[in-house]
Amino acid sequence: MYVFYFFASLIVLQGIFSLRGGFRFLTFVRGEMKRTEDKTYQPFASIIVPCRGLDQGLMMNLRALFNQNYPTYELVFVVDNENDAALKVIVEARDECGSRAPASRIVIAGSADGCGQKVHNLLRAVDEVDARCEVFAFVDSDARPSPAWLRALAAPLKDERVGARPGIVGLCRWAAVSRRICVRCGTLRLLRLWGRTREPTFVGAGRRRCDARCLKI
Repeated sequence: MYVFYFFASLIVLQGIFSLRGGFRFLTFVRGEMKRTEDKTYQPFASIIVPCRGLDQGLMMNLRALFNQNYPTYELVFVVDNENDAALKVIVEARDECGSRAPASRIVIAGSADGCGQKVHNLLRAVDEVDARCEVFAFVDSDARPSPAWLRALAAPLKDERVGARPGIVGLCRWAAVSRRICVRCGTLRLLRLWGRTREPTFVGAGRRRCDARCLKI
Protein backbone atom coordinates (compact mmCIF):
# COMPACT_ATOMS: atom_id res chain seq x y z
CA MET A 1 0.00 0.00 0.00
CA TYR A 2 2.80 2.44 0.87
CA VAL A 3 4.41 1.73 -2.47
CA PHE A 4 1.19 2.72 -4.21
CA TYR A 5 0.98 6.02 -2.33
CA PHE A 6 4.64 6.69 -3.09
CA PHE A 7 4.23 6.32 -6.84
CA ALA A 8 0.90 8.17 -6.79
CA SER A 9 2.65 11.10 -5.07
CA LEU A 10 5.33 11.11 -7.75
CA ILE A 11 2.68 11.29 -10.46
CA VAL A 12 0.92 14.18 -8.71
CA LEU A 13 4.20 16.05 -8.31
CA GLN A 14 5.01 15.50 -11.95
CA GLY A 15 1.65 16.96 -12.91
CA ILE A 16 2.21 20.00 -10.70
CA PHE A 17 5.64 20.67 -12.22
CA SER A 18 4.24 20.25 -15.73
CA LEU A 19 1.43 22.69 -15.00
CA ARG A 20 3.92 25.15 -13.55
CA GLY A 21 6.07 24.83 -16.64
CA GLY A 22 3.07 25.50 -18.86
CA PHE A 23 2.22 28.71 -17.02
CA ARG A 24 5.85 29.84 -17.18
CA PHE A 25 5.94 29.23 -20.92
CA LEU A 26 2.67 31.14 -21.39
CA THR A 27 4.09 34.08 -19.45
CA PHE A 28 7.23 33.98 -21.57
CA VAL A 29 5.28 33.98 -24.84
CA ARG A 30 3.08 36.89 -23.75
CA GLY A 31 6.15 38.83 -22.68
CA GLU A 32 7.90 38.20 -25.98
CA MET A 33 4.84 39.32 -27.95
CA LYS A 34 4.65 42.58 -26.00
CA ARG A 35 8.39 43.14 -26.35
CA THR A 36 8.36 42.72 -30.11
CA GLU A 37 5.40 45.03 -30.79
CA ASP A 38 7.65 47.84 -31.96
CA LYS A 39 5.82 50.09 -34.41
CA THR A 40 8.82 52.33 -34.99
CA TYR A 41 10.64 49.73 -37.11
CA GLN A 42 8.51 48.34 -39.90
CA PRO A 43 10.56 48.39 -43.13
CA PHE A 44 9.26 46.99 -46.38
CA ALA A 45 9.14 43.20 -46.11
CA SER A 46 8.82 40.40 -48.64
CA ILE A 47 7.07 37.22 -47.56
CA ILE A 48 8.13 34.29 -49.73
CA VAL A 49 5.64 31.42 -49.82
CA PRO A 50 6.61 28.16 -51.56
CA CYS A 51 3.47 26.27 -52.57
CA ARG A 52 2.81 22.82 -53.93
CA GLY A 53 -0.61 21.29 -54.25
CA LEU A 54 -3.59 21.78 -51.98
CA ASP A 55 -2.45 21.84 -48.37
CA GLN A 56 -5.13 21.34 -45.76
CA GLY A 57 -6.78 24.69 -45.03
CA LEU A 58 -4.82 26.41 -47.81
CA MET A 59 -7.39 29.16 -48.38
CA MET A 60 -7.46 30.06 -44.67
CA ASN A 61 -3.66 30.03 -44.55
CA LEU A 62 -3.41 32.41 -47.51
CA ARG A 63 -6.04 34.71 -46.02
CA ALA A 64 -3.88 34.98 -42.92
CA LEU A 65 -0.92 36.04 -45.05
CA PHE A 66 -2.96 38.60 -46.99
CA ASN A 67 -4.18 40.13 -43.72
CA GLN A 68 -0.99 40.79 -41.78
CA ASN A 69 -1.05 43.78 -39.45
CA TYR A 70 1.95 45.37 -41.14
CA PRO A 71 2.03 48.59 -43.18
CA THR A 72 4.20 47.73 -46.20
CA TYR A 73 4.85 44.21 -47.43
CA GLU A 74 4.46 42.00 -50.45
CA LEU A 75 3.72 38.32 -50.98
CA VAL A 76 5.78 36.29 -53.42
CA PHE A 77 4.26 32.90 -54.12
CA VAL A 78 6.41 30.35 -55.90
CA VAL A 79 5.34 27.04 -57.47
CA ASP A 80 7.10 24.37 -59.51
CA ASN A 81 5.04 24.82 -62.68
CA GLU A 82 1.92 26.48 -64.10
CA ASN A 83 -0.18 23.34 -63.54
CA ASP A 84 0.09 23.43 -59.75
CA ALA A 85 -3.33 23.20 -58.09
CA ALA A 86 -2.34 25.89 -55.58
CA LEU A 87 -2.38 28.61 -58.26
CA LYS A 88 -6.16 28.82 -58.42
CA VAL A 89 -6.45 29.14 -54.64
CA ILE A 90 -3.78 31.86 -54.54
CA VAL A 91 -5.67 33.92 -57.11
CA GLU A 92 -8.97 33.40 -55.28
CA ALA A 93 -7.46 34.51 -51.97
CA ARG A 94 -5.95 37.61 -53.58
CA ASP A 95 -9.18 38.56 -55.35
CA GLU A 96 -11.16 38.03 -52.16
CA CYS A 97 -9.10 40.75 -50.42
CA GLY A 98 -9.72 43.18 -53.27
CA SER A 99 -8.14 46.61 -52.86
CA ARG A 100 -7.05 45.74 -49.31
CA ALA A 101 -4.65 43.08 -50.58
CA PRO A 102 -0.92 43.80 -50.37
CA ALA A 103 1.12 43.58 -53.53
CA SER A 104 1.61 39.99 -54.62
CA ARG A 105 3.11 38.02 -57.46
CA ILE A 106 3.40 34.41 -58.55
CA VAL A 107 6.73 32.95 -59.65
CA ILE A 108 6.90 29.80 -61.80
CA ALA A 109 10.23 28.29 -60.76
CA GLY A 110 10.55 25.45 -63.26
CA SER A 111 12.55 22.29 -62.65
CA ALA A 112 15.56 22.40 -60.34
CA ASP A 113 19.07 21.91 -61.65
CA GLY A 114 21.92 21.25 -59.24
CA CYS A 115 19.97 21.63 -55.99
CA GLY A 116 16.76 20.53 -54.33
CA GLN A 117 13.47 21.70 -55.82
CA LYS A 118 12.45 23.75 -52.79
CA VAL A 119 15.85 25.46 -52.61
CA HIS A 120 15.57 26.22 -56.32
CA ASN A 121 12.08 27.66 -55.83
CA LEU A 122 13.22 29.94 -53.02
CA LEU A 123 16.18 31.19 -55.03
CA ARG A 124 13.88 32.06 -57.93
CA ALA A 125 11.46 33.84 -55.61
CA VAL A 126 14.21 35.96 -54.08
CA ASP A 127 15.22 37.13 -57.56
CA GLU A 128 11.71 38.54 -58.02
CA VAL A 129 11.24 40.55 -54.83
CA ASP A 130 10.61 44.28 -54.82
CA ALA A 131 13.76 46.44 -54.84
CA ARG A 132 12.54 48.17 -51.67
CA CYS A 133 12.75 44.96 -49.65
CA GLU A 134 14.76 45.16 -46.42
CA VAL A 135 13.38 42.10 -44.67
CA PHE A 136 12.84 38.61 -46.07
CA ALA A 137 10.38 36.28 -44.37
CA PHE A 138 9.77 32.66 -45.34
CA VAL A 139 6.65 30.68 -44.55
CA ASP A 140 5.28 27.42 -45.90
CA SER A 141 1.78 27.33 -47.32
CA ASP A 142 0.59 24.90 -44.63
CA ALA A 143 1.18 27.51 -41.88
CA ARG A 144 -1.46 29.94 -40.60
CA PRO A 145 0.28 32.87 -38.87
CA SER A 146 -1.50 35.33 -36.62
CA PRO A 147 -2.06 38.93 -37.81
CA ALA A 148 0.89 40.07 -35.67
CA TRP A 149 3.31 37.43 -37.02
CA LEU A 150 5.30 39.57 -39.45
CA ARG A 151 5.48 42.53 -37.08
CA ALA A 152 6.77 40.34 -34.26
CA LEU A 153 9.37 38.71 -36.49
CA ALA A 154 10.71 41.96 -37.92
CA ALA A 155 10.85 44.01 -34.72
CA PRO A 156 14.11 42.51 -33.30
CA LEU A 157 15.93 43.40 -36.54
CA LYS A 158 15.85 47.05 -35.47
CA ASP A 159 18.96 46.17 -33.48
CA GLU A 160 21.86 46.23 -35.96
CA ARG A 161 23.52 43.39 -34.06
CA VAL A 162 20.62 41.10 -34.91
CA GLY A 163 20.64 39.71 -38.43
CA ALA A 164 18.19 36.81 -38.19
CA ARG A 165 15.08 35.85 -36.30
CA PRO A 166 14.17 32.17 -36.14
CA GLY A 167 10.84 30.71 -35.29
CA ILE A 168 8.40 28.36 -36.94
CA VAL A 169 9.61 30.12 -40.05
CA GLY A 170 12.94 31.83 -40.67
CA LEU A 171 13.59 35.47 -41.34
CA CYS A 172 16.81 37.20 -42.33
CA ARG A 173 17.74 40.80 -43.03
CA TRP A 174 20.74 40.10 -45.24
CA ALA A 175 19.51 37.02 -47.06
CA ALA A 176 19.65 38.41 -50.59
CA VAL A 177 23.24 39.65 -50.54
CA SER A 178 25.00 38.64 -53.77
CA ARG A 179 21.63 37.25 -54.96
CA ARG A 180 22.49 33.93 -53.31
CA ILE A 181 20.09 33.33 -50.49
CA CYS A 182 20.88 31.07 -47.58
CA VAL A 183 17.49 29.45 -47.28
CA ARG A 184 18.42 28.15 -43.82
CA CYS A 185 19.73 31.47 -42.54
CA GLY A 186 16.95 32.03 -40.06
CA THR A 187 16.66 28.42 -38.99
CA LEU A 188 18.85 25.38 -39.42
CA ARG A 189 22.01 26.98 -40.79
CA LEU A 190 22.63 29.39 -37.93
CA LEU A 191 21.42 26.92 -35.36
CA ARG A 192 24.03 24.42 -36.54
CA LEU A 193 26.83 26.96 -36.82
CA TRP A 194 26.32 28.66 -33.50
CA GLY A 195 24.52 26.01 -31.49
CA ARG A 196 21.99 28.45 -30.04
CA THR A 197 19.00 26.20 -30.18
CA ARG A 198 17.12 28.09 -27.47
CA GLU A 199 17.87 31.68 -28.38
CA PRO A 200 14.92 33.74 -29.68
CA THR A 201 17.30 35.87 -31.80
CA PHE A 202 20.85 35.59 -33.06
CA VAL A 203 22.83 38.50 -31.63
CA GLY A 204 25.80 39.20 -33.88
CA ALA A 205 24.38 37.55 -36.99
CA GLY A 206 24.93 40.70 -39.00
CA ARG A 207 25.67 41.21 -42.66
CA ARG A 208 29.37 40.38 -42.58
CA ARG A 209 28.91 37.01 -40.92
CA CYS A 210 25.93 36.17 -43.10
CA ASP A 211 28.09 36.81 -46.18
CA ALA A 212 30.99 34.76 -44.88
CA ARG A 213 29.16 31.78 -43.41
CA CYS A 214 25.64 31.45 -44.72
CA LEU A 215 25.83 32.50 -48.35
CA LYS A 216 28.53 29.93 -49.16
CA ILE A 217 26.30 26.92 -49.64
